[in-house]
Amino acid sequence: MFWDIGVVARLTEAVVDDALEGVELTPRQFALLSLVLSQGPLTPGEAAERSGIPAPSVSRLMAGFEQRGLVSETDHPTDGRSRIVSITEAGREIVADCQAGFGRAHNGLYDLLGTEAADVVWSLRRLEWALRKLTGMPETGGDATRFRTPNWIRYSGSALTPAEEAEAVAYLNWMVFRRDRA
Repeated sequence: MFWDIGVVARLTEAVVDDALEGVELTPRQFALLSLVLSQGPLTPGEAAERSGIPAPSVSRLMAGFEQRGLVSETDHPTDGRSRIVSITEAGREIVADCQAGFGRAHNGLYDLLGTEAADVVWSLRRLEWALRKLTGMPETGGDATRFRTPNWIRYSGSALTPAEEAEAVAYLNWMVFRRDRA
């Protein structure tokens, strides 16, 4: 299984590299800056826990982002050893610049996976949960078994494509994940 996970990780990085072509961010930088945009403001420690990127690497990346004007840091209100990181307008712009290529890659993957995309997302979240347990890393959300297509949601609009349905389910799962984390 670990071989398969490694292959998928390398292939994912290659797809994201292609999607970010022409933008001055590596896949890891894009992931971290996107995290600050979607879940910030947050501390570097929280960013490390949520992203799985080692804390020293997060600190180096955040320092680089701050030098480039992509994030701003302020004193933590209760922890004098920590800082609060927020994305700046320049950070928002560079993430937006990445969205077109990343969106094409994302949609292409969902199109290829079709109706199985929601199950793949659930399986990946379950795998993340198991690996966090195995490594002793903090969990970032609630019980991973809840990340399935919600059976209580009813939709009466026009029919969705499999890719649209998978994206909607992934979004809803993310919302549940974020709510449970709060």
